[in-house]
Amino acid sequence: MQDATETRWKAVPILADADADTRFAAFDDAGEGESAKALAAIAAKIGKTRKPGAESGIPAGATYLAQFAIHDLDLHGREDRFGGPRLDLALIYGDGPRHDAFAYQVPTGPGEPRSLLRVGRARPAWNSPAWGATRDLPRTACPHLDSNGAETRSEVLIPNTFSDSNLLLGQVQTLWALLHNALATAVADRCADPESAFEAARRVTRHVYRNTLVHDVLGTWLLPAVRGRYAREAPDRLSTAPLTAMPRSFLTGVARVGHCLVREVYALNDERRFEGLRSLVRQTSTGRPSDMPLTEDWLLDFSRFFDLGATKAQRARALGPHVARPFRLGGGVGLDAPSPNDGLVLRDLVASTRNGSPSEGPMPSIRSLVARIGAVAPGLLEGCFAQDERRRHARLADWLADVDIAPQLKKTLAEDPPLTLFLMIEAEEDAQGRSLGAVGSILMAETLTGALPEPAPAEDLALARETVFRGAVPTRMAELIEVLQRHYKFPDGARLHQSDHDRPTSPNPSKRQPPEATMLDDQNSAESPAGLVEVADYIELGRLVADWTLYHDTRPDCVDDLRRQLDGIAKVPANIKDVEFVQGRPDVLIIRLPERDLMKARKDNLEGPAGTAPYKLPKFYDDIYHRHFGPEMSPLETFLARMGDYTIAQCR
Repeated sequence: MQDATETRWKAVPILADADADTRFAAFDDAGEGESAKALAAIAAKIGKTRKPGAESGIPAGATYLAQFAIHDLDLHGREDRFGGPRLDLALIYGDGPRHDAFAYQVPTGPGEPRSLLRVGRARPAWNSPAWGATRDLPRTACPHLDSNGAETRSEVLIPNTFSDSNLLLGQVQTLWALLHNALATAVADRCADPESAFEAARRVTRHVYRNTLVHDVLGTWLLPAVRGRYAREAPDRLSTAPLTAMPRSFLTGVARVGHCLVREVYALNDERRFEGLRSLVRQTSTGRPSDMPLTEDWLLDFSRFFDLGATKAQRARALGPHVARPFRLGGGVGLDAPSPNDGLVLRDLVASTRNGSPSEGPMPSIRSLVARIGAVAPGLLEGCFAQDERRRHARLADWLADVDIAPQLKKTLAEDPPLTLFLMIEAEEDAQGRSLGAVGSILMAETLTGALPEPAPAEDLALARETVFRGAVPTRMAELIEVLQRHYKFPDGARLHQSDHDRPTSPNPSKRQPPEATMLDDQNSAESPAGLVEVADYIELGRLVADWTLYHDTRPDCVDDLRRQLDGIAKVPANIKDVEFVQGRPDVLIIRLPERDLMKARKDNLEGPAGTAPYKLPKFYDDIYHRHFGPEMSPLETFLARMGDYTIAQCR
């Protein structure tokens, strides 16, 4: 019998790493010299390209379900030792309760094995009951274990702390822990012992996970012409062999193109309808440990992220050669130790062009990927951007025309582009940015379907239907969310979803609002009755203010132009009809007075009964002064945020 370790890295044909004749060869080293300059120039253009209001057809939650799956696939546990990557929920289970006991609850009876996952209780918001809903990642402080003890909730008790890299991803992980616990508790009396209950619950949880990946990820991310082949109970893969290695074309290509889908602003729930990306990345145990656990007003209303019934969720950004501002060159979000000439989009380009290390082979070229797909499935790419080589070269050449790199290198890159750049442009050409293009869809689908968990046995599913689901097994995230809300009965303010009749169509002026001005001038509602400008990202606002100050021709000359420039940064209310700039001079002290009626209304409000809640400044001030473990705001970012605040601040 052939040893399993000998076949572990044998790649599936379409997803295989390249050989010397089929590799990306526009340049050999993406980290030095001309290649580094070229990638920086490409990243700069991607970062500067703005597409105000452009959205994909992908629900915003599917972005983070896919991100969860990608990191799950990349986390190898004990079960993966002699096989390839698996979508087995290792992000919540780790190596099981015996080996990763920290992630599991202490059993109620002496000598019993651990079977329930730890889930954290949120802190009540200012207007919540005196207890918090069990809807957060489990967090703790370790004041006595380290040489520099932290009194704040800086430790996350999960197998891979990357799930706490942003608030949205952590909330998705919590759903799977809630499902497992509901199942394990419900079937305990029907199983011979706690270990049997744990295994049955895990099998069913993985089964539901499989369903949601097929319907909510493959069913939304893939090009419609390809989608029907994979988004079904038994996907029709081009490669029949199981996934035996993590394909570079997926992990450093398709997976990183998913960053294009990330919005600059999200509506989290009825309390927080305009939260900036920077704040969501910071609202973690490393970024803001003193704010942990989450307060209930940070918990997601998942009907804003997945379509539930007649309620349509907000959509992810359109796919294409453009990204959210915080990901561009010099952005610094999502990076460890970023530099002024660094950015997530640049790192994505570098990752997709490096030609491997001793543990991985070279990245395949676009030409070779198209040839592989055509050899296995003739006609599958017919009519698509990738199939027409002349069109492909012309479109890449046109896009590269104004990028500051040598003419010969432009020609080479048009014929042999970095995979990340190609997939961005392909999505625009094949799908107008609403989904991945054909090659990106096939690479994603072949990878994910090759790693799906096995369906649960019929007897396990029957028991789950009877005890928890009270009906059909969930096939979509919307169905899972409704099941969990019905099971746990989370109260108002912490519900997993709001039904249509629950959500107010207009703000209730009698309802007190959360006191924390988290990167907002005012977060009373989607359209503030006071007419205040809402700010989601003070750093990016500061960059605009700097441009307006230094370059007169960049200033908006009307409110419509102002709204366009502030897209993804701030929201200008409907009552604003004009914009006026007043610039200081060395010999004149300009004292900027607030609008009289607005100032009086705010002063009266704070002096009255409603003024008992604490008055807080925008959250970035806490990020500057409070100790945390995430990336520090640089002096430049501090200056920009402060300038953005005092330039546009009205009466909070």
